[in-house]
Amino acid sequence: MDVGIQHMHRSLAYLVILSALIDMILAVLGANKKPSLAGIMSKTHKFGLMMTGRLVYLLGFANVVLGGHSFTNHTIIAGIILWIPMEVVAKRMVKPELSDVLEGGRAGGRLMAGAAIQLLVIVATFGLMDRTF
Repeated sequence: MDVGIQHMHRSLAYLVILSALIDMILAVLGANKKPSLAGIMSKTHKFGLMMTGRLVYLLGFANVVLGGHSFTNHTIIAGIILWIPMEVVAKRMVKPELSDVLEGGRAGGRLMAGAAIQLLVIVATFGLMDRTF
């Protein structure tokens, strides 16, 4: 069972990285001006990045418990702490900007900055966890 959780954890982590990359590409292509791209980015951000990312963290916790690892391991603590900026950036930068575009307005540069921050945090977290497990 723990091998299955490890595989699911890693596979979904790849999906989270892909979603963050797609969000960044959509932001560069003009999701701050085009409602069609903003709609796609809204869905990939909500379902592919945030919800799947939270599931990856839950599977990671299960992996720690079943694998006999300690939650006091510095890489695990760093991974947990790195999720905090993901939630803050999603709530303060990405979601409001996407809502503005979907309502007919235009988003500023915070959408692209938020997507870039989230991509960097996800890649850093994945790199950190890849060395741990």
